[in-house]
Amino acid sequence: MANAQQRVLQQYLDLIRLNGSSHAVRAAMQLGIFDALGEGQKTVDELARACGAQREPLALLLDVLRSLKVVEQYGDDFAIAQVMHLLTEYDRDLGDHHWVHLAEFVRTGESLADAAAKQSSDGNGEADSPHPDEAYRASAMATQWTLTPAAMQLATILEIGTRRKGLRILDLGAGSAVWSLAIAHHDVDAEVTAVDWPEPLEIASETAESIGLDERFQTIHGDWRKVDLPVDEYDLIIAANVFQLESPDGVQQQIARLFPALRMGGELAIVDVFPGQEKGDLYRNLFALRLALRTRQGQMHSPDMLQLWLMQAGFERPTYAHLPTEPHILGLMVAAKPR
Repeated sequence: MANAQQRVLQQYLDLIRLNGSSHAVRAAMQLGIFDALGEGQKTVDELARACGAQREPLALLLDVLRSLKVVEQYGDDFAIAQVMHLLTEYDRDLGDHHWVHLAEFVRTGESLADAAAKQSSDGNGEADSPHPDEAYRASAMATQWTLTPAAMQLATILEIGTRRKGLRILDLGAGSAVWSLAIAHHDVDAEVTAVDWPEPLEIASETAESIGLDERFQTIHGDWRKVDLPVDEYDLIIAANVFQLESPDGVQQQIARLFPALRMGGELAIVDVFPGQEKGDLYRNLFALRLALRTRQGQMHSPDMLQLWLMQAGFERPTYAHLPTEPHILGLMVAAKPR
């Protein structure tokens, strides 16, 4: 068989496996397999009784789940893998309640946030949050723990604790504050102010306390787009995964608003999803599709455009770097306020 034919065959088989694997995980969720195993290890017979399933087809399904490494086997006992503990906690239906609207979105161009805003304006419902895109961001924040490796890498790239230290940091739309807390962990003299709604900041405050940073961590409750900011106050402003929710005009307005809040020589660090890392192509394309599906104006902004907007606002030396860690879609843009 020619190489081209082998590649096509491999692609065909990969797609079949991907679809079959997806259905196997969904069936396991519907049957309550992961819930039952979450209570403790069980044999096939015990699991069949707990889930009201037939033993033989259940055993076949468990073989698939074990191959996918979402279930583990120890002798005659089966156990839930750690990844499924996390998935069932944070993304129980694999995002199906959003993806089920994908065909309609492609057909009409109306995002879920558009539909929610329309329903609210018609008086037939209430918006999920103070801003049409906040429902999407709240969902994303639930899994910000996945960004910890990238946040630690960010601290290394910025040379936190060596070249940059003793920083007064503002974390906009902080969520769990994973980015700023990683920096404060490396810089023992850093002080963090996190801006967001009360619910995510409660989690961020608990995290700060759990790692001994609570005395250097304070919060401001409110919409990060609108809260009043002091002038000449911060050495570093972090805008992580928030500009993706803004239109080009909105990004430019926010960049201009943040400029006065920095001290002379202070820096704006933009962390977001950018193209350019080959390993992340599929994940990034899925991310872009999900962003458009769920938000009103969410989109990825290119490094070239961000550099232009930063310089137009008065920043100098905008530099860009990839964050080469999973999921290989994130990048860092840093620009300084002139001294």
